[in-house]
Amino acid sequence: MFKDFLERKSVEQANVLHENFICDGCGMTPIKGIRYMCTVRANYDICENCERNGVGAGYAMLKIRKPEFAPAKIIC
Repeated sequence: MFKDFLERKSVEQANVLHENFICDGCGMTPIKGIRYMCTVRANYDICENCERNGVGAGYAMLKIRKPEFAPAKIIC
């Protein structure tokens, strides 16, 4: 039962679209699945595959599962 829940959530996440965003690693547009937003570099986003492969390593990234959860702005 819990395994079914996790599989369903995984499929849902894989189909989430982050419209108007381009992966700065591979060029995917729109970004599908989880979007990673850099907290240091302006306008730098990567997809989950690029994040898994180490693109953007060395910078703090926000993990954004749904577009509505993304911050409008980051102020340091």
